[in-house]
Amino acid sequence: MSIVIHSDAQSQELKDFILKSLADADYEIEDLSASSSAKTIDEITFEVTKYVQEHEGTKAIIIDKYGIAPFILANKQKNIIAATVSDEQSAKMTHRHNNTNVIVLGSEVVGKLNALNCVKAFLKAGYDAGRHQIRIDMLNSLC
Repeated sequence: MSIVIHSDAQSQELKDFILKSLADADYEIEDLSASSSAKTIDEITFEVTKYVQEHEGTKAIIIDKYGIAPFILANKQKNIIAATVSDEQSAKMTHRHNNTNVIVLGSEVVGKLNALNCVKAFLKAGYDAGRHQIRIDMLNSLC
């Protein structure tokens, strides 16, 4: 599984904490902000979603101050299903039931450990498919 992360300037500290923690736990994660020229959350979101669209099976994490704009923008992109999460259960279940490939964290909403736990729950969760696939197909047909 490929994992990418990106954040706006105000959320750099949380992104770096998550990157280090995941690296220490032997996850391989690519920091798109390291080579990005994107400055606004709109540009960041489009960069991340394009990457996910071009690399099937990729899971992505976007971090900004409140986690609302990237959630809205990402869900307007074809084959992207995004969720704003602030607790482990939601992070896990959004992937299990919605096959979410992008989560958005608000750095002013979640603390560091909670954010890390959300990310780990999201990354570990499998997709249940079955009856949920009907919704996923419908969502993907909207864009």
